[in-house]
Amino acid sequence: MDNLFTYIANIDILLPPSIYIEKILQVLCDKLGYSFSSVIEVDEQGMGWMIASYNLPANYPHDVNQKAPVLSSPSGEAISTGHIVVVNNPSQEPRLAAWYDMINQYNIKTIIWVPLISNGTAFGTYVLYDTRLRNTPQEELNVLKQISVMISIAIYSNNYLDQLNQKTSELEKEITRRKQIEITLREKESFLAGVIESIQDGLCVIDSDFNIIRANTTVERWNFQQRPLAGKKCYQAFKGRTEICDRCPAYDTLTTGTSSYVLVTMKDPGGDIVGWKEIYSFPLVLKKLDKIEGVILYVRDVTEKLKTEQEMARLEKFNLIGAMAAGIGHEIRNPMTTVRGFLQLLREKKECAQYGGYYNLMIEELDRANNIISTFLSLAKDKPKNLQIQSLNAIIESIYPLLLADATVSDLNITLELNNIPDLYLDPEEIRQLILNLVRNGLDAMSPGGTLTIKTYADRGEVILAVRDEGSGISPEILGKLGTPFFTTKDNGTGLGLAICYSIADRHNAELQIETGPGGSTFSARFKLNSE
Repeated sequence: MDNLFTYIANIDILLPPSIYIEKILQVLCDKLGYSFSSVIEVDEQGMGWMIASYNLPANYPHDVNQKAPVLSSPSGEAISTGHIVVVNNPSQEPRLAAWYDMINQYNIKTIIWVPLISNGTAFGTYVLYDTRLRNTPQEELNVLKQISVMISIAIYSNNYLDQLNQKTSELEKEITRRKQIEITLREKESFLAGVIESIQDGLCVIDSDFNIIRANTTVERWNFQQRPLAGKKCYQAFKGRTEICDRCPAYDTLTTGTSSYVLVTMKDPGGDIVGWKEIYSFPLVLKKLDKIEGVILYVRDVTEKLKTEQEMARLEKFNLIGAMAAGIGHEIRNPMTTVRGFLQLLREKKECAQYGGYYNLMIEELDRANNIISTFLSLAKDKPKNLQIQSLNAIIESIYPLLLADATVSDLNITLELNNIPDLYLDPEEIRQLILNLVRNGLDAMSPGGTLTIKTYADRGEVILAVRDEGSGISPEILGKLGTPFFTTKDNGTGLGLAICYSIADRHNAELQIETGPGGSTFSARFKLNSE
């Protein structure tokens, strides 16, 4: 018997439980002389099925209930009593009547049912069949009972393994499902990120505590010194503040639950306005909770848009004034000419000689008004063009002596920086007037000793005429009104000089730009090449 356990001990316990049980049955049959063996498990309803066997005939039914209910056989006695049942001459056992054919076919003389017990309850048996009539001593029965424990443990291990495999399978399915969800989420995140990054305007998401959750590349670029932005307070990252900004659209949205809008100015370190941004805020609502969790901010730089609108408004004023000038200019000059003629006539009469000074003053004022009207007429949109291929440098050089004389009177200097530039389609008279107006404005802006620079150069398909003074710059309040007809900061100005410059530039398909600061101002006329 000791050798029996030695052989069993040599069986690899890491084998699958069903194979491990078959190995035990094989040792029992080989070492104790049984012909074949099987293991039957019974459920709570008394249904039995074979879970392992050794050397069992091929036609032996594996469904033990196929012949007769398990509990009505000696197997049921072993299960109900918890004791080993030995039947010699089983062909004479009434409880095995359903199995007589099988018993006689294989000449089975002895059958032993050994109960399988767990937690004090039998859940099945293992069965030993012998073609010899056996006299089973108590020592052998004790051994069979010990082996029952090994088989019971193996069966429960097998059950646990089945449950583990089932749980593992379920876990693998769950992992697969979660991985698929993760892939789907990554794809959606990638798609959403692509959409967000493709937006050229600024897009930013903040939570209800004003912490930045996400910002697209445009916002990161605008606030590159604060990167990364995620996790920072929006008012700290965007404005360098320690508290919520005034007129904060995000605060309005979080408070009211509705979208909000604000137009904010952008300023340089000196406090001057350099642009504008529109900020739209929309509530970020979680559908499940129906609660606002944050705010989506959409930011658009509208500097160029507003500048274009201002330019369009200015041009519209020019068009209106030009139309007025063309329509009523001559009608006003005609009666003025008549009045001037009669004043000259009266001035020559002896009886009016004592009022000569008054007549002269009225004639001078009429001449001044006539000069203003002549200038006003130059704003007319439908003024005929006289464009010819001209050298801009040559036009500047032709009037340079006149400009230099004006500068010398005021103890100022003028320098020329004329670079090699292509010829343009120009109206020489209008370009002279443009240069004269820009230069005289620059001279008026400087103190004695200053230098005004006239520069020409080519840049990216354009020819630039730049007039730079060394004045004190133009304040933002005045800058926005420059070019408006009849707006002037000079005591004796008409407010038409710069307006005429804009009109001339427009007729030459050119753009007039202004750059100003504490060190002076630069007025640049940008002419497009091959523009007629």
